[in-house]
Amino acid sequence: MKIFLFILAVLVNLVAIDSFATHIRGGQLLYDVNGVKASVRLIIYSNRASVDAGVDDPTATIDWGDGISSVLPRASKAMIYFDTYENIYT
Repeated sequence: MKIFLFILAVLVNLVAIDSFATHIRGGQLLYDVNGVKASVRLIIYSNRASVDAGVDDPTATIDWGDGISSVLPRASKAMIYFDTYENIYT
């Protein structure tokens, strides 16, 4: 059984596909719930080189988990460091 699991692990690692996000550095999801109403503020930090090359997101989609989703427009975009943009969606 151990040899089977070892071979399976080796095969899974051989066929794994690398993926990299080149334009999103990090982010924050802030929310406030008041009764049955929720408000969301999404802050995304993105790489300047990728954004200047055309990878830019004017909207963000929030999936609430019950089949309903909301599209948030970008409220502001500011350069906070020489190579990082801060995008705020509300």
